[in-house]
Amino acid sequence: MESNQATWDQGFGPITMIPVAAGGLPPKGQDFNGIFNQISESVVYLSMGGRFKFSADYAAAINGYPKGAILQSDDEKKEYQSIIDNNKVNFNTATQAQINAAWKLFSTDDMLQQLAGKQPAGNYLKLGDYGIGGEFPPEVIDANNVKLGGIYAPAGAAGINFYDPYAPMFVMNRNGMYIRQFQITATGKIAARDIKGEWKVYSDDEELKTRFLGINSTAVSAKQLSTKSIIAGQEFYGKGETITITPQGIGAQPVGNYLKLGDYGIGSAFPPIVADADTLGVCGFFAAAGAGSKNYFDSYTPVLVMNRDNNYRCSLQINVNGRVATRHRSGAWITYPTLDEFNAKKSLGEGQRWLDVKGSRSSGVSYTNTTGRTIALSVSTAGAIASSSVQIFVDNVLCSRNEVGGGEGTNFTRHSIGYAIIPAGSSYKVEASSIGLWAELR
Repeated sequence: MESNQATWDQGFGPITMIPVAAGGLPPKGQDFNGIFNQISESVVYLSMGGRFKFSADYAAAINGYPKGAILQSDDEKKEYQSIIDNNKVNFNTATQAQINAAWKLFSTDDMLQQLAGKQPAGNYLKLGDYGIGGEFPPEVIDANNVKLGGIYAPAGAAGINFYDPYAPMFVMNRNGMYIRQFQITATGKIAARDIKGEWKVYSDDEELKTRFLGINSTAVSAKQLSTKSIIAGQEFYGKGETITITPQGIGAQPVGNYLKLGDYGIGSAFPPIVADADTLGVCGFFAAAGAGSKNYFDSYTPVLVMNRDNNYRCSLQINVNGRVATRHRSGAWITYPTLDEFNAKKSLGEGQRWLDVKGSRSSGVSYTNTTGRTIALSVSTAGAIASSSVQIFVDNVLCSRNEVGGGEGTNFTRHSIGYAIIPAGSSYKVEASSIGLWAELR
């Protein structure tokens, strides 16, 4: 007779679907209780934040976990998502290659810590790419092929279309069309390439002349300006106005915030006079006010002022003796020796010689270096079989010590020796068991 007992894979049998009067059997209440209990346990477990773990038995029973299923590892530190159907790979025991083929890591307990060690996804450059931050920029043969912004190294003798095939080249680009290249040569000239691909040298005297109106130019009528003309190396687009250009230049200029000749000391032999250097807040050349000046290095020489956003201000003066002084944010002037002063400073031994001064020196007596230069001292005790010692003090600081033990009954003669450098003006003293040698380099 057919059973009215329910099973997990079949549920309730057909006999329970037939009325009892027609020979059917009612379903058992115990089965309902068991089914609802199992469902409730799963619902409560998930509601409490529970995670299902991999079960080999369950995987075999359902012919593997479906694609998209998410399971927790046995150590409860990771979660994996199945990337295949019928997945029977146990990620707790499988090899990494097996795991990668069947599962993907969904989350870990240290995810935030791992993310903190990463940087956001993006199109980053490595140090040195396009020559940025690198000691050796990318080498290129043809300047015409360099269109991306960066610093590049021409290929030397093999380089073509460069102004200098040995000087680094800087490239700027705007929307892929307006490409600008420039180089600084070994002699300091600046070469820039125009939109036509021609190199212009802006530090060359002749080039500078052609860039200023009024030099080597000729008179041009307004008619010649009505369309387009090139004058003294510059391009002008006329609109038909009555304008006459002479070798002295144009009689008018566009409206703008221009400086007059001499403003801020530019192009003038008489820079603006400023009594207090502390009030200099703009860039330019200025003149100290002489005897009434304040906060200058030299009250009678001009000063150069450079400024960056009114915070990083620096000044420079050169006095009549050629001494350079600079002033920075601290407000203090820092001076530098002139070349003559630098050359006058001689190193130890230059123009000096060793002298035997034993006859005028004694142990325990303090002497002073009055030569105005650094000297050297060499001292030795007299030869003896007995023990000996030498100590040298410079400005009351022990700077050299040598002691030799005695050797009574032997045929060996012993010496204690000492050396010291004595700065100009310093005192020095020797304390020795005997004086056999005292020489000074002075």
